[in-house]
Amino acid sequence: MKFRFSNRIGLLALVGVVAGAVLAGLAYPMNPFLAVPFVLLAIVSFIVFCIYLYKFVFYSPALDLPDEETAEEKE
Repeated sequence: MKFRFSNRIGLLALVGVVAGAVLAGLAYPMNPFLAVPFVLLAIVSFIVFCIYLYKFVFYSPALDLPDEETAEEKE
């Protein structure tokens, strides 16, 4: 499956991590097997958020700063 990693995906992944962790913590005392889907939600959301951060940092044009040599050549 291919995602377009927009800011909405990053925000939803972060919300999924928090919601999965909170709901797993609430469900675990009642029945540990009930908490498994929420733990999986938190894990998958965390992986998607890490991929989003990687793509944001390494492929962002705003962070494309010139090297010192390139800056000196332009001056």
